[in-house]
Amino acid sequence: MQPKFSTDYKILSSMCDSTAKLGIPQCISLFMDLATIHAEQLKVDAFTLGEKNLAWVATKTKLKIFKMPYMNSQVKLSTWPEKPEKIRFNRYYTVNLENELLVAGKTEWAVIDKASGRPQKADNVYPQNLEFLAGLEEIEPFVRVNSDFADGYILDCYTVKSTDIDLYGHMNNAAYVRALFSLFSTKELEEMGITGFEIAYRIPCFEGEMLRIVTKKTDNRLLVAMIKEDGNAAATAIIETK
Repeated sequence: MQPKFSTDYKILSSMCDSTAKLGIPQCISLFMDLATIHAEQLKVDAFTLGEKNLAWVATKTKLKIFKMPYMNSQVKLSTWPEKPEKIRFNRYYTVNLENELLVAGKTEWAVIDKASGRPQKADNVYPQNLEFLAGLEEIEPFVRVNSDFADGYILDCYTVKSTDIDLYGHMNNAAYVRALFSLFSTKELEEMGITGFEIAYRIPCFEGEMLRIVTKKTDNRLLVAMIKEDGNAAATAIIETK
């Protein structure tokens, strides 16, 4: 049973943005796919946990971007879980080109009871004989974003679509990121010079709901709130810029 899953991967055009490099939403989707493959190998995948009426839920995701790989680059992707805390399960990701670290990532997960929605203790989720590896020093701790955006700038609104919905019936984690980045022009994204991104998922969203996207600029950070019609923040995010 391998504590770390690695695979060679070619960056195809479907994973790239207008710069012919791996896009941020696509990178997060790629990391989710890696987690899915490794979870199946460890026998803690969605279907296995589902038999116990349990489900994985991503609560936060963070990227540190050193250099996004270009289309047709042959990279090595890796992922591994850190030893879980009481109810938190951290998983790390890397994108390497030969010996160069291009992107580092981290996702904080929880395991919930599907009936009650309550987080479950980490005991006995992973195999007892699994050897856990350390995390990444390149990834700093998650930053808590205040959900009060009363003084923010309304960037746009986004209606949750059928293509955003996952197997649990709510908006997929990567769909929030796709929705957010779709609201910026290619010129705006290029001018940002994004070096990092993180998002915290707060409240589930469902098909047909409208999200108001509000932003605030602070130094080299663009703070974002994706606010539901009842005024509560469904997600908050940070875009790190040069």
